[in-house]
Amino acid sequence: MLIDNKGSSRQLVEKCITCPGMRHCLPHGLKGNEMERVSDMVKHRRPFQRGEQITMMGDEFTSLMVVHSGFVKSYKVSRDGEQQIVGFYMSGDVLGVEGISTGNYGYTAEALETTSVCTLSFRNYEYCSSHFPVMQKWLLNTMSRQIIDEQKMLLMLGKMSAEQRIANFLLDMSRRMSASGTSIQTIRLPMSRIDIANYLGLVVETVSRLLTRLQANDILIVKRRVISIMDLNRLQAIADNSIEDCHPLHHAA
Repeated sequence: MLIDNKGSSRQLVEKCITCPGMRHCLPHGLKGNEMERVSDMVKHRRPFQRGEQITMMGDEFTSLMVVHSGFVKSYKVSRDGEQQIVGFYMSGDVLGVEGISTGNYGYTAEALETTSVCTLSFRNYEYCSSHFPVMQKWLLNTMSRQIIDEQKMLLMLGKMSAEQRIANFLLDMSRRMSASGTSIQTIRLPMSRIDIANYLGLVVETVSRLLTRLQANDILIVKRRVISIMDLNRLQAIADNSIEDCHPLHHAA
């Protein structure tokens, strides 16, 4: 949703309509005049470079942000300075929802690569939602998805083996990226293995060992930060803890 704030409303609507990310950024069901009103209120901030912070944990909550392009990680920092990654965000994902109830951003959001976000102040969102019911549904759906993701994460950390965690993580990334039009069997991971390990509650050596094992068993092909899923059924079986129903994993030599 690339916005030229100096342009006319008509120019803004045309840019939203022609933007490749429109179907991810704008709620489905907005009519032409409604899209025009929402577009007038959306601001496009300068691109953030890798390592730059988009929001800071504890700062005053002012806006909802939709990732237009790029990749973001969110994390909390403990009193002793330890970082705990709580999520990864890509095109179409919404940042800042946790701040609605508290008035402060609950996480620090950091760009993992060059990233653009579209910003809608919460004051303007409240105006839009009071006039356009589809905006209310959009935020409720966003909050619902984030609750489901958090529940899955709690289950993963509490009940799943290391192999299951890796398999579920890869399948989740595959599903989310395919929604943007990429192949479901190709995953581009801009985050480091250290970040993946932090997120999954594992040590980085375990992540590296399991990826190597999955590749040795012809389930994945790992080329730096691009992973090709060669056997989706077996990967799903590992995620579901039913690998015995397919073929057992062999340890890499």
